[in-house]
Amino acid sequence: MTAFIVARAGGIPPSITSPSTLTGGTQGSAYSYAMAATSGTPPYIWSLVSQTGTNSFAVSAAGVVSGPSTNVETDSLTIQVTDNNGMTATGVFSVSIAAAAPFQLATGHYVPAYAAPIIVHPRPDTETNSWERCRMAPNVGQWRIPISIYGGSWPFKYAITSNGGATGLSIGQTYGTTDYGVLSWTNPVIGTYSITVQVTTQDYGRLGGSADPSGQYNISFTLSVYDKNDTTRFVWLDSVNGNDANTGSYAAPIKTISKFASMSTAGMQAHFRQGTYTIAGILDLTSRAKVFVGYVGETATLDYTSPSVNANQYVDAHGPGCYFGNIFCTGSPSDLVAASNSNDYYMLRNTGDRFAAFENTFDSFDGHLAVPSNFSNWGGISMFSNALMHNYVAAVNNKFQNFTRMNSAGGMIWYSARYGCVEGNTVNGFNGTGSTGSTHGIIMKGRCSYVTMRNNQSPTSQTDITYAPFNQYNGTDGGGGNNPDQNELCWSFVTQAPPGNNGAQGSAMIIGAGAYAASTCWEYRNTVVGANFCDGPAVCTVYITNNVLCSEHGIANDRDHYAGNVLNEIISGNLVDTYANRASVVDPATGYVLTAYLGAHGITRGTVGHQVL
Repeated sequence: MTAFIVARAGGIPPSITSPSTLTGGTQGSAYSYAMAATSGTPPYIWSLVSQTGTNSFAVSAAGVVSGPSTNVETDSLTIQVTDNNGMTATGVFSVSIAAAAPFQLATGHYVPAYAAPIIVHPRPDTETNSWERCRMAPNVGQWRIPISIYGGSWPFKYAITSNGGATGLSIGQTYGTTDYGVLSWTNPVIGTYSITVQVTTQDYGRLGGSADPSGQYNISFTLSVYDKNDTTRFVWLDSVNGNDANTGSYAAPIKTISKFASMSTAGMQAHFRQGTYTIAGILDLTSRAKVFVGYVGETATLDYTSPSVNANQYVDAHGPGCYFGNIFCTGSPSDLVAASNSNDYYMLRNTGDRFAAFENTFDSFDGHLAVPSNFSNWGGISMFSNALMHNYVAAVNNKFQNFTRMNSAGGMIWYSARYGCVEGNTVNGFNGTGSTGSTHGIIMKGRCSYVTMRNNQSPTSQTDITYAPFNQYNGTDGGGGNNPDQNELCWSFVTQAPPGNNGAQGSAMIIGAGAYAASTCWEYRNTVVGANFCDGPAVCTVYITNNVLCSEHGIANDRDHYAGNVLNEIISGNLVDTYANRASVVDPATGYVLTAYLGAHGITRGTVGHQVL
């Protein structure tokens, strides 16, 4: 270390003890290193004096060096520490960022694209409103959005090829890295930025003329950052420190949902600080802010347990551009137990294009089963409109947990979705559904086409989840149209106690149910422990390939519940064993196939670059 010390008479200056070569980082992974000092008079305050290189490092007052590790290079940082007496020490330090391991899987291990990629989120500026989450942010907190893609050969590699001057913008580049596929910027700076993210698929440079001939795609859009206190663009809620007499600025937040509902917030974003907010009745966002964002690092809770006897209750995310991010939703309305109840209950209901739900938790919904059996489709997220097609919809990294006694309902139910991506979600703790109705974790229930369900997990056995954690039960019902289903259910993990039958009930995954012969559905590279695969009823082509199934029922038996309905079924390359013998095939805790079976089966993870193999 090259150190420079400034001392004052009568005092001992601090001394930086960190080595001149700091711990290196890996391209695409967030970098963090804690500086250390001795002598002088604590507490110390650290600062970055200067730096060379193209990676944008920062040094916090506590001495943590951080940065996005965008480029492979060695950067030089001049860092200063100041003690409580104002004496300083300065040093020059180097940080080397190494290239990430090759992201492309070995030939024979990766799966060429079945479906041509379609960008789901974010869409181009010409298709979006300036107030949407991908287009607008306050200059505080962390702006975060998912990059969501239908189809393609996964896992992808993401790279920021142009930040438009947005220093500090970062993305997790390869599978297994922090914030994989998530574009983020902490404390963004006021201005307008033209951003381009490049997505490279496994097919890049490999298969000309396939479903994914180029293997590389650019996503470009404009982000504008405004002052956090701009009350024409943002309304801030803080149930702990807010006051409904306030203006709703960052400095003077309001307190309650009822106050928000009384304000004119169309074309704005609603940002929630810590605390609990009560939902009573329908919160209709048709003419209000359609972007709900919880402040990163805090827990903003929407509570649905308020008494509202015999009344509809949900947040109605109506219209295009709705975004729901980092919100904790809990509880079901107290009047669900009323036998005369004939109302609708969801935590979030959407009827519009360009909808995204990202990093939310939907928790503790009790359906009671005391309501009339013909009321269904309740749950966490319901995209419920057969007649209206919802284009470009995404649900990424959400948690659906502790759903109880549901009736023909589940964690998330989509109707009439086209161009969708359901990725990185978790279904957990669905218990006590009983024998009435059908319960699903995540289901594409009708008229869904061009939807990928990818990399989702149901990691613990559910009790009486009467259908399946993941269900591509698609079709062209309720509005006609004969839209061919071109859907995928892939790279997901389900563990379940062995089912009592080999039909749809107790299955891990269901795919098919297309009512149009031109439909094709693909179920591949999944790992299922204990439960069934089930496909149908369907009049389409279904591929079941390269999965791992540890069940007392083989794949051939698992489709018997709907035997004879599938027009064409292709089953190949699957690794099948019994539930009793599961530990010889997979690690039951993670679903990863054991080393002896690494290759083109199920969800498997190797030691290089945290890659799915």
